[in-house]
Amino acid sequence: FNRSVKVQSTDHRITSHAGVIMLRDAEHRLGLFDAIAKDVRDPRREDRIRYRIDELIRERVFAMALGCSAQDDVDRLAHDPAFRVAAWNRTGDAVSDERLASQPTQSRLIGILTGQAGNLEAVRNGLAQSVQRHVIASGGRRVNQATVDIDSFPIEIHGKQHGAGYNGYYKKTVYHPLVASLSVRGDYDSTHQGNRLGNGFIHAALRQGQVHTADGMKRFVDKTDDHAHSIAQHVDYRLDAGYTIGSVMDELNSKNRRFVGRLKSNTKLDALAAEHIHRPPGRPPQNGYE
Repeated sequence: FNRSVKVQSTDHRITSHAGVIMLRDAEHRLGLFDAIAKDVRDPRREDRIRYRIDELIRERVFAMALGCSAQDDVDRLAHDPAFRVAAWNRTGDAVSDERLASQPTQSRLIGILTGQAGNLEAVRNGLAQSVQRHVIASGGRRVNQATVDIDSFPIEIHGKQHGAGYNGYYKKTVYHPLVASLSVRGDYDSTHQGNRLGNGFIHAALRQGQVHTADGMKRFVDKTDDHAHSIAQHVDYRLDAGYTIGSVMDELNSKNRRFVGRLKSNTKLDALAAEHIHRPPGRPPQNGYE
């Protein structure tokens, strides 16, 4: 992505984060942040822009990848020569002498991404677009079959963060996002079997901490299905017990999608299955050992 980058042990410009160059090269091949920035609406005056949207996103994400999750960390990283080269989307060795954006500028980036109509959707769409480009680059077309796993998980929150809430299931104050990940032929190690590579997250939605695991699931499935079929011709779904509810299963049935999920305990189903269930010899007692 920048042919002026060379590794020299005698160079006086020392970095503590040489690995960020590998992140930049991988991102450059995927075209992830350029594609996102293209769809982001930037309200700033063009003649007063020093840092482009793609460079600001790259700086923020690479900082988090290096373990620097606080916005204040970018003021320190902005002086690191390798980090400068990785974040700037410009060629030539002069980029190592350019200072990157400060913390206030990064705060304004968050305002742009969350305050302008359609910008959050552009960021979310970047997930599926990167997987789609990877799949097409490896085979020139969509894969035949893929499986989508949908799940939620807690992000523990400290302090009074907007949207955080106490979740009785996790017994913590959290955010409770939904995520969808796609695997070719239902196996995240499918390339070991000689299949095409194309695994990764294709959709995500941040939710308040106190919501039920299936909250907003119908809308989430609609968007996920659109993304998945841009990558695979046939898509199956794997669901946790929290999602095997009427509204979600009806939505998948209406789309003629195959799905599998664990059902919660159901007395009517237990009664129907009772005559077919027995404990073979050698199994532990049903009520356990004393």
